[in-house]
Amino acid sequence: MARKKEKYKVHSNDFLYVEETPNYVVQKIRKDPPDAIKYRRKVVYDKHGYRHLLTIAIVSRKGKRGGRTVLTSIWHPKDEPKAKELIRLAKRRGKLKRSKMVKKQRKK
Repeated sequence: MARKKEKYKVHSNDFLYVEETPNYVVQKIRKDPPDAIKYRRKVVYDKHGYRHLLTIAIVSRKGKRGGRTVLTSIWHPKDEPKAKELIRLAKRRGKLKRSKMVKKQRKK
């Protein structure tokens, strides 16, 4: 019997960097693929009711079936406990980026 191909699972500690925006914490999972045709955003709600945004790249593929999709980033709402944990973990690893708007808000 042929074995099923396992899908790649995204773990909470897997990221290139974490970026903090005014309303969201962006967990960047992969670099943007160079052969991406376009990007899509998908809204997903978790079991606790928090709204997440997934950034999905559609990658070109030769053949009849068209392109395949690749998850590039997950946007977590700032008030979620998971987002606070990601910020703390990224600070420890030195991979935290902040947008200009967040820097201005912190100065006030």
